[in-house]
Amino acid sequence: MLSRLLCLHCLFFPPMQIRCIPLMICSALLSVGVQSTWAEQSPCGRPHTLPLSTNPAYADAMELAQSLRSHGIAVKCVLLSKEERMFEGQEGAANYQTDVGVFEALFLPKPETFDALDIIGHEEAGGFIYSFRGSPRSLTDQWEGRRVYFVRHESQLLHTLDEQVAVKLEEAFRSP
Repeated sequence: MLSRLLCLHCLFFPPMQIRCIPLMICSALLSVGVQSTWAEQSPCGRPHTLPLSTNPAYADAMELAQSLRSHGIAVKCVLLSKEERMFEGQEGAANYQTDVGVFEALFLPKPETFDALDIIGHEEAGGFIYSFRGSPRSLTDQWEGRRVYFVRHESQLLHTLDEQVAVKLEEAFRSP
């Protein structure tokens, strides 16, 4: 009975697997989670999780955010991306949530670019399959899923599932 009083359902476990965790363990997990963030709660309702010192793409991600702002696109959040290791030599990646929509940005070290990368996409079985040839070399065989719209900008490859987001990004980067 006492053990039930000293337990709580911690947000780190799925609701379907409610587990009783001693208060100290859950507090420690929560403390680690808070310490790993670099900012307060984001306007997107989740904490920013792009660490300052440990993420090699941090400076590039913040530079892109500033460039977007200077082109009239409001950046709500810059978050970690699961696509940090998609291409050889890639520094990292970030997820952007903006007033025009959501997209991912993959970063190469400057002055490298994605200009020599061929993106080959085709529709198959109700979805799309993308493969990549050229430089930088893709570390994945192919991407499968929904249609993706790509935008190349300097040392960045941006992609989104929303065609209008891609159009807005292209327009912003064309303006001075």
